[in-house]
Amino acid sequence: MITRSAAVLALLALPAACSPTRSQLLPADARNPIEIRFRGATAPDVVSMVARVCSDNGLPTLQVVPGGYVETVWVDIAAWEFLGARSYPAVEREVQYRFEVTEGERGVRTVSIAAYYQPNRPPGTGAQASSFYDRLVPTDHPAYELALRLADKLKFEMIEAGMRLVREEQR
Repeated sequence: MITRSAAVLALLALPAACSPTRSQLLPADARNPIEIRFRGATAPDVVSMVARVCSDNGLPTLQVVPGGYVETVWVDIAAWEFLGARSYPAVEREVQYRFEVTEGERGVRTVSIAAYYQPNRPPGTGAQASSFYDRLVPTDHPAYELALRLADKLKFEMIEAGMRLVREEQR
């Protein structure tokens, strides 16, 4: 008999096994930020999971707010060799991920995963959050591919913890 954990892992791994790269599997409705709707957990529970998923994937956190927010440090996405980001200019490879948990209707909460970069930042200046320079990465950017992987890992953690994922039409 297959365990629940094994079944969930098999379902999440199936798309990756069918194709050599995730970018070929880009959802038709791909958008940044990615949103995951769920029931059965508080914002602090999800923030804890997000921080763990980030840490497990080599993304140090800059800010963790139990009430519903996690922000990573700015990282060079080329550090994740499998993403093929080395061909991008350095200013387009520096990215930051921001996760936000929000309350919804009828007990449904949403965690959003947003990937930012600063393609117009002046040369010689370091990356830091800026409403003037921050831009959401396009869905064909390697940082978005990593965001999709983080979303898959977060969904797995959520299901393992007994949370119920809610699809858009089930709200």
